[in-house]
Amino acid sequence: MLEDPNLKATYLVVNALDECVVNPPKLLDFVIRISSDRVKCLLSSRNQITIERKLRSNDRRTRLSLELKANAM
Repeated sequence: MLEDPNLKATYLVVNALDECVVNPPKLLDFVIRISSDRVKCLLSSRNQITIERKLRSNDRRTRLSLELKANAM
């Protein structure tokens, strides 16, 4: 589906990435791999250095925005 050339735009939203308990690096690799001009990914997570490093280390056009909200749950 994500490789269908007739598909104009797809948005993937992953909430609470930091709560992923089954192979989070594999999920991040998947998100990075599928991201393209047609497939946009929006991720939310608590600040975790492993997630930040993985997203910063890829060579794709990734926009990383970190917001500290101490009272956010």
